[in-house]
Amino acid sequence: MTEASLMPRWVTVFLTIWAVIGPIVGIVAGNFLTRSSQRSQWLADNKKAEFREAQTALSVAYLALAELAAMTLREGIEEKRVWQIVADSYRILRDRIFIAEDIKREKLLDLWTNATQAFDHGDIGISELNKRYDAINDKIVELATSLRP
Repeated sequence: MTEASLMPRWVTVFLTIWAVIGPIVGIVAGNFLTRSSQRSQWLADNKKAEFREAQTALSVAYLALAELAAMTLREGIEEKRVWQIVADSYRILRDRIFIAEDIKREKLLDLWTNATQAFDHGDIGISELNKRYDAINDKIVELATSLRP
C-alpha cells in the first residue's frame, strides 16, 4: 500500500486547494501588514514634521520677543513686526492637522498665548518668558520623540 492511499481523500483535496489558495492568502495578508506599517510610518512622519514646524514658529517668535525686550527705544513698525511673528506662531499652532489633539491635550497654544500676553502686559520679563518657552519647547520635543510608527 502506498502512502497516498493511506490519506483520506478529503485531505488530498484540501492540500491541493491549499496549494493554490495558500500563496494568495499569504500575499493578501502581507500586503495588509505592509500597508498598515507604511500608513503608521507616514502618520508618524507627518506628526514629526508638524511638531518641527510648531517648534520653529515658537522659536522665531520667542527670539523676536527677546529682540524686542532688548530694545531701549521701540519703534512702532518694529514692534508691529514682532507681534505679527507672534501671531503667526498662534496660527501655526492652531492649524496643525496631525498634532491638533496633542496641542489641545497639552494646552500648548494656551500656555504660549498666556506667556506672550503676560510679557506684552509687563506681568513677566524676558527671563520668565524664557522659562515658559523652554517648558513648551521641551513638551514639543517629548511629544515628537515619543512617536512610534
